[in-house]
Amino acid sequence: TIDSNLAEGMTGRFKAGAGGGLKLLLDARFTAVNSTISGNSADFGEAFEMRLGASAAFYSSTIAFNSTGDDRAALLIYDGEVTLRHTIVANAGRCVGSVVSQGYNVLDPNFDCAVEGDTTGNQTDVDPQLLPLADNGGSTMTHAVSETSPALDMGDPAGCSGVDGQALATDQRGMPRPVGVCDIGAFERQ
Repeated sequence: TIDSNLAEGMTGRFKAGAGGGLKLLLDARFTAVNSTISGNSADFGEAFEMRLGASAAFYSSTIAFNSTGDDRAALLIYDGEVTLRHTIVANAGRCVGSVVSQGYNVLDPNFDCAVEGDTTGNQTDVDPQLLPLADNGGSTMTHAVSETSPALDMGDPAGCSGVDGQALATDQRGMPRPVGVCDIGAFERQ
């Protein structure tokens, strides 16, 4: 879990105050599986920033409640690539750029980045009904989903998968996954 980080100040070309939760530059590569990025902010820039050929991939992850102190996008993908599969993006603020979908994502109404690739099972413009970041078991904080969340049992019927289609047997907390059909996001409701 990457949570409650703040990037402060503004200096130079790459804005020291940007990338409160995650900032990737210069061909950096980042992969998250069963992970949560939540509650991060930036004073003068993006809470989540990708530039100059950087790439990130999120599998069965939850990206939520990240913000910015000015009118910039909370999520900025500029000259970089973000891949989403079985991932929730919620209350993320404005998004600039595009993402590559590998299917089965829940994207809230504020998610306005262009979505390319396989959109099978994607749910757009919906509230994933995340509960507050909390100790839901396991060694890290997670966002549980409500009993009526559109993320429940809406993953790929063939199973939860991560990098290179590798099957996922647990969620972020180490709890069994799937229970029925895979839930979307880092939390599998038991």
